[in-house]
Amino acid sequence: MTVAAEKQKLTDFFQVKDLKEAVFVLKKIIKVKANRGTQLINVTVQTANPQKSAAIANEVAETYVK
Repeated sequence: MTVAAEKQKLTDFFQVKDLKEAVFVLKKIIKVKANRGTQLINVTVQTANPQKSAAIANEVAETYVK
């Protein structure tokens, strides 16, 4: 997927006009915390839509593994 396609995917997902706004929304709804002494992270996402929250958390976790 191209960078332009990724930007479009993010703006569509968050229903915003540009990437800057998508990042702003993401920073407000997500918390990522490293578990000291491990390679684990705790990802918390709070939105009104549980499926959307799960999708975001799963994508963050998948990206972390890569």
